[in-house]
Amino acid sequence: MHKGPAVATHAQYWEDMLREPHGNPNTLAEFMGYEYSEEEEGGGVVDAVVQLCSLGILKKDDGEQKWQR
Repeated sequence: MHKGPAVATHAQYWEDMLREPHGNPNTLAEFMGYEYSEEEEGGGVVDAVVQLCSLGILKKDDGEQKWQR
């Protein structure tokens, strides 16, 4: 079974996420029918989403971390 194209697609997607991390929460929010307000964007909501979804934070999470909004 050849898995070449799928690997290349995932690698490209990963590189895009690393290059533009703040675009991904916006894209996902739009897909779900939600848009961040200027107040939310200016208030750091997108930055918080990027931070909470970082690999460093996810690796440290022991499943009992209390998430706050």
